[in-house]
Amino acid sequence: MPPPDDSVSPQAPGPTSPRGSDLSVFGRGGELGRIMARWDWASTSVGPPGTWPSALRNVVRILLGSRFSMWMGWGPDLAFFYNDAYQRDTLRAKHPWALGRPAREVWAEIWEDIGPRIESVLRTGEATWDEDLLLVLERSGYPEETYHTFSYSPLTDDAGAVPGFLCVVTETTHRVLGERRMSTLRALAGAVAAARTERAVLDAVRELLAASTRDLPFSLVYLFDDGDEARLACAAGIDPGCPAAPARIGPDGPWPTAQAREGRAVLVDDLASRFATLPHGEWDRPPTEAVVAPLGSEDAVAGFMVVGLNPFRRYDEGFRGFVELLVAQIASGLLNARAYETERDRAAALAELDRAKTDFFSNVSHEFRTPLTLIMGPLDELRSADDVTPERLRTELDVIHRNGLRLGKLVNSLLDYSRLQAGRIDARFEPLDLAVFTAELAGAFRSAVEHAGLQLVIDCPPLARPVHVDRDSWEKVVLNLLSNALKFTFEGSVTVRLRQDGDAAVLTVADTGVGVPADQMPRLFERFHRITGTRSRSAEGSGIGLAMVRELAALHGGTVDAQSEPDRGTTFTVTIPLGTTHLPADRVAAAPEEPAPTPSAVEPFVAEALRWLPGDAAGSTDRPAAVAGGRVLVADDNADMRDYLHRLLAPRYDVEVVADGRAALDAALARPPDLVVSDVMMPELDGIALLGALRADPRTSRVPMILLSARAGQEAAVQGLAFGADDYLTKPFAARELLARVDGHLRLGRARADAERRFRALADATPALIWADDADGGRHFVNRAWREYTGAGDGDLGTGWRARIHPDDLAGYDERRAAAGGVFEAEYRLRRADGRYRWVLDRGAPLQPAHEGGGYVGGCLDIDDRYREQERQRVLGVLSAALDREHSVDARRRVLVRTLVEEGVADQVRLLVVDDDGELRVAALAARDPEHEAALARLHVSSPWIAEALASGRAATATADEAFIHDASTDPEQRELRHALGQGDVSLVPLAARGRVSGLLGVARTGPPASPDALDLGLLAEVGRRAAAAIDNAQLFESEQHTSHRLALLQGATAALSAAATPAQVAQTAAVHFSRLVGTASVAVWEVRASGALEVLHSVGWPAAVARDRASVADDRPAPITDAVRHGSPVWVLADEDWETGYPHLADLVRNDYGYPAMAAVPLPGAGGRVGVVALGFTRPRRLSATERTAIVSLAEQTGQALQRAELLAAESGARLAAENFSRVVSALSRSARPAQVAEVILGHAADLGAEAAVVAIRRGDQLDVLAADPPTSVRLLAADGARPLARAARSGRPVWTAVDPDTGSTADDGRLPEQVAVPLVLAGAPIGVLGMRFPGQSPELSDEARAALLTVAAQCAQALDRARLHEAEHEIAAVLQRSLLPADPPFVPGLRSATRYRPGAARQQAGGDWYDVFAVEENRIALSVGDVVGQGPAAAAVMGQLRVALSGALRQGLTPAAALEALDAHVSWIPGALASTAACLLLDRTSGVLRWARAGHLPPLLIDSDGAHYLDETLGSVLGLSGRPPFAEGTTTVRPGTTLLLYTDGLVERRGEVIDEGLALLAATAAEHADKDPEELLDHLLSDVVGQHGPADDIALVAVRLLPPPLRHEYPAEPRVLRRMRADVRTWATESAVCHELEQDLQLALGEAAANSVDHAYRDSAPGTFAIRVELDREGGIEVTVRDHGRWRPEPADKGFRGRGIGLIRTLAEGCEITRGDDGTTVAFRLAPVRAEIGAPAPAAPAAVRGPAALATLEARRDDSALHLLLRGDLDLDGMAAVRGPLRAELAAAPPGSTTVLDLTGVTYLPSAGIGMLVDLIGEVRARGGRLRVERAATGPVARALALTGLDGSAVLTGDR
Repeated sequence: MPPPDDSVSPQAPGPTSPRGSDLSVFGRGGELGRIMARWDWASTSVGPPGTWPSALRNVVRILLGSRFSMWMGWGPDLAFFYNDAYQRDTLRAKHPWALGRPAREVWAEIWEDIGPRIESVLRTGEATWDEDLLLVLERSGYPEETYHTFSYSPLTDDAGAVPGFLCVVTETTHRVLGERRMSTLRALAGAVAAARTERAVLDAVRELLAASTRDLPFSLVYLFDDGDEARLACAAGIDPGCPAAPARIGPDGPWPTAQAREGRAVLVDDLASRFATLPHGEWDRPPTEAVVAPLGSEDAVAGFMVVGLNPFRRYDEGFRGFVELLVAQIASGLLNARAYETERDRAAALAELDRAKTDFFSNVSHEFRTPLTLIMGPLDELRSADDVTPERLRTELDVIHRNGLRLGKLVNSLLDYSRLQAGRIDARFEPLDLAVFTAELAGAFRSAVEHAGLQLVIDCPPLARPVHVDRDSWEKVVLNLLSNALKFTFEGSVTVRLRQDGDAAVLTVADTGVGVPADQMPRLFERFHRITGTRSRSAEGSGIGLAMVRELAALHGGTVDAQSEPDRGTTFTVTIPLGTTHLPADRVAAAPEEPAPTPSAVEPFVAEALRWLPGDAAGSTDRPAAVAGGRVLVADDNADMRDYLHRLLAPRYDVEVVADGRAALDAALARPPDLVVSDVMMPELDGIALLGALRADPRTSRVPMILLSARAGQEAAVQGLAFGADDYLTKPFAARELLARVDGHLRLGRARADAERRFRALADATPALIWADDADGGRHFVNRAWREYTGAGDGDLGTGWRARIHPDDLAGYDERRAAAGGVFEAEYRLRRADGRYRWVLDRGAPLQPAHEGGGYVGGCLDIDDRYREQERQRVLGVLSAALDREHSVDARRRVLVRTLVEEGVADQVRLLVVDDDGELRVAALAARDPEHEAALARLHVSSPWIAEALASGRAATATADEAFIHDASTDPEQRELRHALGQGDVSLVPLAARGRVSGLLGVARTGPPASPDALDLGLLAEVGRRAAAAIDNAQLFESEQHTSHRLALLQGATAALSAAATPAQVAQTAAVHFSRLVGTASVAVWEVRASGALEVLHSVGWPAAVARDRASVADDRPAPITDAVRHGSPVWVLADEDWETGYPHLADLVRNDYGYPAMAAVPLPGAGGRVGVVALGFTRPRRLSATERTAIVSLAEQTGQALQRAELLAAESGARLAAENFSRVVSALSRSARPAQVAEVILGHAADLGAEAAVVAIRRGDQLDVLAADPPTSVRLLAADGARPLARAARSGRPVWTAVDPDTGSTADDGRLPEQVAVPLVLAGAPIGVLGMRFPGQSPELSDEARAALLTVAAQCAQALDRARLHEAEHEIAAVLQRSLLPADPPFVPGLRSATRYRPGAARQQAGGDWYDVFAVEENRIALSVGDVVGQGPAAAAVMGQLRVALSGALRQGLTPAAALEALDAHVSWIPGALASTAACLLLDRTSGVLRWARAGHLPPLLIDSDGAHYLDETLGSVLGLSGRPPFAEGTTTVRPGTTLLLYTDGLVERRGEVIDEGLALLAATAAEHADKDPEELLDHLLSDVVGQHGPADDIALVAVRLLPPPLRHEYPAEPRVLRRMRADVRTWATESAVCHELEQDLQLALGEAAANSVDHAYRDSAPGTFAIRVELDREGGIEVTVRDHGRWRPEPADKGFRGRGIGLIRTLAEGCEITRGDDGTTVAFRLAPVRAEIGAPAPAAPAAVRGPAALATLEARRDDSALHLLLRGDLDLDGMAAVRGPLRAELAAAPPGSTTVLDLTGVTYLPSAGIGMLVDLIGEVRARGGRLRVERAATGPVARALALTGLDGSAVLTGDR
């Protein structure tokens, strides 16, 4: 890194004094140029500037003058040069140290990257290009990550060598970083938005930030837990657990967590001292700074994030914004994920509760229904029994009693748990000897435990003191735990132990049972929760026992927990505090006085436990006769239910009972029963699982099964049946119902077995192939016929039979079977025992409904012979249909071969046809393989075998073996082709139709040879017959179609030619139909003129040379077309011999040059001769058949007739058109009210006659006054007695039809006026004017009819002119009368500009009733009024005058507008004719801008400003003189300077046939368009644009007043830079004052010159001062200007040259320019005269920049092969000159001697005399060096104006002429 700017090392070259010769090199460099000019270049490798080669000097000038960032290296050491832009954007702190130093030293840190590129440029001379290249620069005190797009370009010296390079560079760091960071944020937003959990959000953050280590080398996310610590939740780019990323962090950790918890971000800038090592991401060094940012707001901080910062970027605002957005997105994602997880957990909890409740009610249903069954069943048996023995009675009552106890226990448990949940348990805590009480409860279970083969251990030594417990609650705790231990323990022991542990009594119940899975331990004490899939003695239970234990322990202030290990046992521990402090005082009782009774809850628990234990299962051998040998297997885990079912079934069947599903499955597989009756809920294996296992085993798959369940309802029954049960009974059930169903299913099973035996016997006796399979398609039965057909025997059982289906048909078979959903039918090929595939028809039907997923039974029939015949007919049908769909011969040939391949008849097909010349060719071919199809195309058609088949007309078949290939051709390539085709057998089929063979159809199959049988050969023969007939029919059809097509064309031509109305249309129509008839694009039609010449009417498709040479053909030239006309017969030139014999002189031209070897010329006959000829050209030799020639001649005859008819029609149409034109002219003349309008009609008629120019002149004494001319002429008067044709016609009253100069014999029309034809305008025998016309050509051809018509029209024109002159005179008289009643010009009021207009109606000659008035009321107020009186004439004028005076008087008396209208309305009643008049008046205060107005039935005033135009329509009163009206309302608003007020009458906006709203909208739009105009111009534009050329239909009165801004007064510092601001101020003032563009342009120029003198001269020898300007409009519209300064100007030189022209320029532009000099300063005063714009004249173009903001001058230089182009833009004032003078001189100095320079001023928007002087000086410098400079500028605008005023426009000084 170099030393900083303020401590340049002693070795560095420093500033020196520049020499004058060196200044030009650095003149354009600004501040950097001045530093370089003083630099000690002698100490650098390039040496002093004076020694530099011109190439180096030029490139340094370009470098310094460019505003684009550049640097360059030059010489052996590549001395470093750069410009201001590069120093500012890239170099920065290395400036100016880098000047002249070796480039390797300046950019040492990146030389490894840029050095090879620079070396390549210097070595090869080819430029390089890099885009967004990463460079780590040390330019700001630290290594900085930067990106640059740059190019290294070679620099050549004067000898053409490459001593250096130029680098043009754009730094793209901000864009690249922004895009990279935005991409990270965008990807993070998408990933976080898709995450639904906190973990997913953190995973997404880790994955994304791990890929973003350029900006953030490492990232950590910590989340706060309860307490002061935070846990590491996510780490990216760093190893978790390292010193910088501990798993947990507290206040004393490595990161400032306290500030993060408070919601504040912290910049940690001492990472190196905090951590020994840190990851560095994609960089080569670790970060030195990190940011700790909170995740969330101050009141809800979820955690914080630590991000290591890019070590090569400063943590500026952009970096901070990126980190903040990143952290905010992560915080938002975590917040959303936590909200989502909370809601999800809540939903899951609700769903789990719902599931638990459902399970509970299901279990409770079972617990209720099982005892109910064992209560209701025995009761029904006892009630229905006639004789009940005591033993049976006792047995049944015992069952009823036990199940009643069980039912009561269940109800009590549910009630107790419900009370516990509701907090309504009635507990009494008594002091008990808990050891004795517990041992007593445990001892009650001893018999049940020992009966189960287990050991019961009771270890309850006395405790130190009694324990306060609720006796009933403690019973339930102990009994539930013991019952649970016995239920899940099958061997070992159950231990009950009671101990005192400190201040608590601890009860443990341990077993050696199955244990509890670890994942179930957290839910062990949940209510309704039952562990499924665990071995137990019974599946019964409500699922609330352990939950009740937990609640009862909590009732005593204690706890319960459990430890368990699967297959080792479970230990439950209940802990109860001693004493009573933890118990409710009101529920603590004293010790009972009497011993407690035996616990009442013990018996149900013990009785239920005993029923879980295995008992004796008795079976009966008694069987009913109906089902002898019927055997029933019963499975139920409830002993009472097993006994009950055994008692029911044993008297009838052989019954075996088992205690669970596993035992039932083992028994069924060992000895399959006839029926299974099973409970659904059982341990080990429940009923549904048992059913599935039985159905899955073939031995028991058909054993019927009845399910018994306590789950009631149709849904439970449907579920059971859906699993495959044969029947389903819901507890409680009736014994008779169970017996009936058992009996029914046993009978049905027996019948099913018998049916299956009979089916097998029948199937084996059937010749059809019978089969049966399972749901998976595996065969479990095939009959004898199947085994004999396939020869496989039992090998086809299972899925092995599928291998016999043809591979191509197997998928189709599976699809048909799967898609059927029921009965299916499929045809496929099945391999017979002999190995041959034959077609079979297979039909299958489901053994049970398809939706139940059962198997199928079906049979196959051999349909091979029938199938092949059907396939043959199908193929023939498909082929016939395909051929019928096509109509052309080629299409039928193509579809023939393609169909045979697609339908599998052959693999390769070729169709060979015999041409008309007897040659055999391939007409179509097709193959399955594209490569084979390409080979077929190359295969020759000539072979002895093909020739023999074609000659004999018989089909032939051959095997394509080696002998066949050898005989087919002797060409090795052809033999190789046949080998490649892989043909097995080949057949040839002749195509014969109408007694001749037209071709051969060759078909081949690939693969091993297989000789076709009779069916195959018959199919091919039939294909040949049908194909031959179809192709022959297509040929006949095409021939007939061609004939029909020609006839249709001729018929269409007849209709089209009949519709053609003109000869040109006939020719165009004929050309189209000739082209269609013969298929050529080249057709031409000539017409025979009266002179005999042929003139082309229409030509299409011919080369340009033909159209040029044959547009007009003389009849005496020998050619096909002239001969055809001359002889009246067609000329056919179709072959070379025709040309050589008939037209040898045209042969080469037409055939070679034009490109037509054949053509035809056919005459077009008409009445009595030929009216024309048609020529047809063919670009290739053509033979025309006799029918084609006949058709051509026929079409030519139709064309001739149509052409003759069109000529007659054209003549008729011309006469009719003349009559219509005459009528139209007369009608237009009748509507013309002014002579100018009449003249326009006359000129329009002359144009319709074909005149290219015309003039109308009126005779006024001895003069002809030109009224109108087209095109316009400058001639206004002619002498009526002169010799000109116009004068002769006007004087004599006789027309001059062809004006010829008698001396020269040529036309007398000299071009000044059109007078080739002169027609007098005669009225009553006297000529009053003349019409002159000029036609194209030397002499116009006017027929007698045309001349007569023209004279008739001229007479009408004369009458119309006379009427118009009379009307105009009367109208002028009426207008003069009207104006005499209106006020004179509006008064002058300072600060206002006003204008008025009055236009009488177009049809009125009398004075009207429209009026207006404008006058000053006070010094600062002006009144405006306008009105309209009903009627016209003197009476209306008198009323108008009275109303105007009355309203004026009211306003002058100081009345408001509304009050003035009230006063006017009072006068109306006594002024006859004033009723229903309208009026409007306004008062405008020019100082405040306040405007007040009122209306009496008049149209609203219009307010126009820079924002547009809008109507003041808020107030409206009734018309004057209306009784009972409301008072007139008044409106008020404030207007700003530059606003124009417009009052008008209805004549301006009313149009016949239009609503007035359309006229008002047009007026507003037009006014807005001209808002910048002064009132005079505005009114002229409104009358021109709104009223238009037709004139007003009614009188129009207009008043416009514009509020002007105050005079512009401003004082400015006398500095060049303020001149642009001054011009902007003047521009704003001029716009508000409506100063026209031309006047503003002169104002800016003159004022700018005066101000520039003050800036440039007044303070040259003193401190800077100020100058003041004053700009004001005078009453005539001129502008008075004063410029004053306080300095002293230098004396004016005697010889100004091209300088010092400012004062002269002001005097040229202004009037009375006065310059006053004194000791206190100089004053320049002048006046600019007003400029009046002409309405309708084109406005001078003003450059956009003139009206826009001023811009400092800029220079752009471009070079091409011809010149150096210097483009100046902006204002070239003093400041602009200073900006461009140096660059201009540098560019001009660098131009080669004698070269041309173009100075382009088209972009200059302001050019004062100083700028002109600078340009003249530059031109002089160029000339002094022998160069040439040319100035380009716009034709109009400020530059043209300034040059014209200084006399330099067009001067040799600027054109560059010497």
